[in-house]
Amino acid sequence: MLQSLFNKITLLVSILVMFFVLVSYSQKPISLQVLVHDSILSSKEKDALLKLPNSVSSQEINPLLQQLLLKLYENGYITASIDSVKNEASLCRVYLKTEHQFKWVKLTYKKADEEMLSKSGYRDALYNNNTFSAKQFSNLVEKILNYCENNGYPFSTVKLDSIKTDEKSIGAYLEIEKNKKITIDSVLIKGNAKISLNYIYHYLGIAPGSLYNESAIRNISSKIKSLPFVKETKPYEVYFTEKNAQIVLYLDNKLASRINGIAGIMPSENKAQKWQFTGDAEIKSINAIGKGETLNLNWKKLSTKTQELNLSLVLPYLIKTPFGLESNLKVYIKDTLYRTIDVGGGIQYYYSGNNYVKASIQNSSSSIISTSQFATITTLPSYADFSSTLYGTGVKIEKLDYRYNPRKGIVADVNIAAGQKTIKQNVFLDASLYDGLDLKTRQIKGSAKIDTYIPLSKRFVLNLGLNAALINSPTIFENELFRLGGINTLRGFDDQSILASSYAIGTIEYRYLLEQNSYIHVFFNGAYYENTSRGNAVYDTPYGFGAGISFETKAGIVKFDYALGKQFDNPILLRAGKVHVGLVGTF
Repeated sequence: MLQSLFNKITLLVSILVMFFVLVSYSQKPISLQVLVHDSILSSKEKDALLKLPNSVSSQEINPLLQQLLLKLYENGYITASIDSVKNEASLCRVYLKTEHQFKWVKLTYKKADEEMLSKSGYRDALYNNNTFSAKQFSNLVEKILNYCENNGYPFSTVKLDSIKTDEKSIGAYLEIEKNKKITIDSVLIKGNAKISLNYIYHYLGIAPGSLYNESAIRNISSKIKSLPFVKETKPYEVYFTEKNAQIVLYLDNKLASRINGIAGIMPSENKAQKWQFTGDAEIKSINAIGKGETLNLNWKKLSTKTQELNLSLVLPYLIKTPFGLESNLKVYIKDTLYRTIDVGGGIQYYYSGNNYVKASIQNSSSSIISTSQFATITTLPSYADFSSTLYGTGVKIEKLDYRYNPRKGIVADVNIAAGQKTIKQNVFLDASLYDGLDLKTRQIKGSAKIDTYIPLSKRFVLNLGLNAALINSPTIFENELFRLGGINTLRGFDDQSILASSYAIGTIEYRYLLEQNSYIHVFFNGAYYENTSRGNAVYDTPYGFGAGISFETKAGIVKFDYALGKQFDNPILLRAGKVHVGLVGTF
């Protein structure tokens, strides 16, 4: 093949160049001069193709001349060669022959291959009366083979036939032989992994009856690594028959479900006691029944009389389809002021692994718990009874090398929803308080949480994060605002102590990895938020910073963080620092 001939020429030239360099070996700087015999190069081409440093060491001459020849080959001078090399005390003269620049006359092919060539990046203009480039043609061959491998033909070949050349042009016939068409016969799992084959088929994108896809098969190990509940005990194997391929996976169970507890200590609002304790407990069950499902139960005690309960369930790849279901329940009780209940669900479409797009519906209902304090008020309080139904869409992307302590990758969760909110008149409040208030309004909510992990070295990792959200409605009440603060949103502040109708939090975290599940880190998180709820117009740029450690024990992963925060014009006080201790255990 023509490409093989070019490779042989390049190898021969390299050997000759190396010989001349070794003979003229010297540690002193050498002036390198390139002279061209019978050149048809324009002055512009000479400047572009023959540009070399004025002074080099003897060891640099060989690779420089190889690069020079490769540049010439890529620009159609496929018969270019080094005629001779002459050495003097501190000068090396290289005599070069370029001869003619070759062009494609025409590259022909079968009509049946036209679609495949188009998807591989082939364009007629590049191969008809255009400069010949061995590299360009080699890239085309590689793309054609990749296309074939990913569409059921892993044993395809590509070659040039009927090659015709004269002094300045090349014409040829591009022959593509697909050979055997291969489909996936089966996927076998060897090991104690408790996972359904239906989940594996959709997650890996490899199912019985589908066309062989080399790209999907090469990604098996990296995709398995990102699953929290199974691990590879040894690399996968592929067995070919006359028309089929069998994939064998060696998988064992891996502990993934977890119990997570976080205790917080902060100054008490009650003068009778100096400190008060907060709590955050989570039980997360993953793949308990072998379907890749996730059940999450989270309870928080934010202060003496304020609590929150979150319950969610995700069922992926239902009934042998790429669709999944999600549902959630959230109950928030604010002291004796109000109670808010959110109930929602959605349908997910998994387009790659555990990445998905979804359609969802969310219903929120909030009611005042006690109205006794409002007996003599003349204006509506900052919180009220309301209900809303929002319809939304979202996307989830997760590409991490290791979920619990990633070294590189990205995870993103973006959602937007819109619908109608209805303000309910409380029968225990004076009806005149609602005068002039539109009881039925539109409402829009959006959120985005993105984290990227950038490896700076083997152990140092930079985590850059963005957490943002907004709520838009003509009238916004306190009991529908976002609540910021704490280890999961804005460190350096009390849990859910900042109320916002919109916010954006940026995080910079510098980690030093000690072990697979252990690291020490320093961090800074800064925010801009607005609170434009009824009776409020608050804008601020709080920030927090601190350090912490996460380390693995027999009981699980222990986390310890210390953070300071600054808000409004308040000074940074060491005694107001926030201490968080957490335990993540897997089972």
